[in-house]
Amino acid sequence: MSQTQGKPRTVEALEDLLKDLGVEEQEQGVVQLLLEYAHMFSRVLLQNATIASDIAGNSVITASDVRIARTLSEHVVERMPNSLLNIIEEVNSRKLNAQESSNPMPPEGVLMVEPNYCVKPSSFAKRTREKTRQPSEPAPKKPA
Repeated sequence: MSQTQGKPRTVEALEDLLKDLGVEEQEQGVVQLLLEYAHMFSRVLLQNATIASDIAGNSVITASDVRIARTLSEHVVERMPNSLLNIIEEVNSRKLNAQESSNPMPPEGVLMVEPNYCVKPSSFAKRTREKTRQPSEPAPKKPA
């Protein structure tokens, strides 16, 4: 392991990558977490590449096997680590705070998806007035 200034080359490479992406400062454990993720991803990728190599009958892992493993990892969800599953279970087991709703829910049997209004076209109102007019009333004159 080549080290300059007490830092491993991989740590320096990750720090340079972060600087290239515009990240000048980060918390202390960020680089370590990125290294752990890279290690985990590489391990899974190489395991899948080994399986692909065995199926193909190759004695060594080829670049083609790694490409197949990468494609496989894009489409297949890997099982989450137990530590992550424990965190998920802990967060999901917390009780939610009771929320007071400002809008009460409608009573049982009332559907909110049915229309509760009646639209009458303007021609309907005009016809209704003409039908209800008394015969003694003169008909309104139409403007020319």
